[in-house]
Amino acid sequence: MTQSSEIPQFVSIFDYMQASAYPFRYEGTLQIKTLLGGVPSDPRVIDGWLRTKIGLSKEEDIKAQVAAISAERGISEKDAAAEFSRSRSLNGFLRDRCRNCTPICGSEEIPPLCGGGRHQLKLSGRQLKAGMKEAGNIAVGAGMLAPRGWGTTNKGLLAFFAEHFFLVDDDLLIEDLDGNPVYEPTGVIQHFVHSRFGSAIQYQEHVDRCQIHFTVIGDYLMTDDEWAHLWLRGQMQGIGASRSQGYGRYVVSRWDNETPRSVMEKGKAKPLKAATKKGEVDTQD
Repeated sequence: MTQSSEIPQFVSIFDYMQASAYPFRYEGTLQIKTLLGGVPSDPRVIDGWLRTKIGLSKEEDIKAQVAAISAERGISEKDAAAEFSRSRSLNGFLRDRCRNCTPICGSEEIPPLCGGGRHQLKLSGRQLKAGMKEAGNIAVGAGMLAPRGWGTTNKGLLAFFAEHFFLVDDDLLIEDLDGNPVYEPTGVIQHFVHSRFGSAIQYQEHVDRCQIHFTVIGDYLMTDDEWAHLWLRGQMQGIGASRSQGYGRYVVSRWDNETPRSVMEKGKAKPLKAATKKGEVDTQD
């Protein structure tokens, strides 16, 4: 029996309530000057990266993720010895692969099984969700967003945002500024890294002048000014690897509120005002 190349979709029996549960929907685009990939190429390095960055601890989970990431990075286990001797210090991007792809799908040795053999570069959606939470927390520290008083339970912003706003996209596909898929990095940047174990050279794939599109849904209506304070901090913090070095800074070139007008006009769509310094919560009429 021939295996379908289509990836199966998980469908909730409660999808008919999705628009009611999360009525607020936003479509956004980030345009990035220089985006750096931060996913290791060496499985031994991926192992440690999963433990520290992703928080995995079970050995079977780690082994499965190492294999999956090695495939998405385009690293062949057969050629591992030769490849890793050259690229064990190389960090880069994940590739958007169909389930029929082999680790070296599209190479000269193995013809592509997914119809083309070219795989678009991507970021993990969790990177942007984490960046949004970080940006909101920074705005709170600057006194531009209220630290508490969010929602009917008066929660702090960081906890409230994590529970009430969600990034729909698991993967963020990378395009050039004309909207064309990016299949290969622009180049590789060399860095000298220093730690308590000494100094080393690290290589990182980068893509210049690119963009990503994403969708955010939520069950609470933040004002335009509140979103502006969040995104203005996010722009300066950046996305991707080596943000502390100034890489990954972006501009929000599109932020469209796609919430149906009927929802916006309902009284329940009006937000609670941010808490005052005394912790009081005021509601709009």
